[in-house]
Amino acid sequence: MRIGALKRLLRGMADLENELSAAKGEFSLFALIEKEDWPEDGEPGSSWRLFVAAPWIWADRREAEKYLRERVRPYRQDIGVFSPALRVEVVRPESSYLEEVWEYCGTEEGMVEVYNVEILDVTALRGYIFASRRPAEMPQPQPQTAASV
Repeated sequence: MRIGALKRLLRGMADLENELSAAKGEFSLFALIEKEDWPEDGEPGSSWRLFVAAPWIWADRREAEKYLRERVRPYRQDIGVFSPALRVEVVRPESSYLEEVWEYCGTEEGMVEVYNVEILDVTALRGYIFASRRPAEMPQPQPQTAASV
């Protein structure tokens, strides 16, 4: 991937994470991971996955996945025509795999880069973690009162 395309993709993913968090709720994980793939013909390649975890996704998983795929669609062009499409992978917010991500990344603001690591049970060539929050650390929705409605 060309450096300009990668920069646009990363900026777009950061903006998308902020936008979706504001509209739907915070993410326990929002990470763009480049996973090494070895197709059956033996030619190495790579593919990008957007791993997401959030409580709001599980309220209606099918609809949330469709919504996320639609929101990611404009960013696929930055991946390149010869690369596999950017896929969305949904992770349960209570997944044990997230614990190691939270331990590694903490809950820092901003993007954390990772290289050549096992993350979420895949070997990542590189990855960019935009949101990493334990559910207990996430802001809880405020109940609406008659005055706030």
